Amino acid sequence: MLALGLSGPVAITAILMIALSAGFFGVVFGNRFGVQSPDAEAVLLLSSILCILSLPLFITLTSGM
Repeated sequence: MLALGLSGPVAITAILMIALSAGFFGVVFGNRFGVQSPDAEAVLLLSSILCILSLPLFITLTSGM
């Protein structure tokens, strides 16, 4: 994050936000307006599964910052 000029708590927050799963609003809005997208649901499921791996990794990497 030094390339972006970020350091300290702001850099840690940005890195951890990258490690989070995709938001569910695409699925919610699709259901609300009657447009169901299997792609949005698949991305949500896949990113939630990958979040289980990425969050601990990024928390470990940022613990020394």
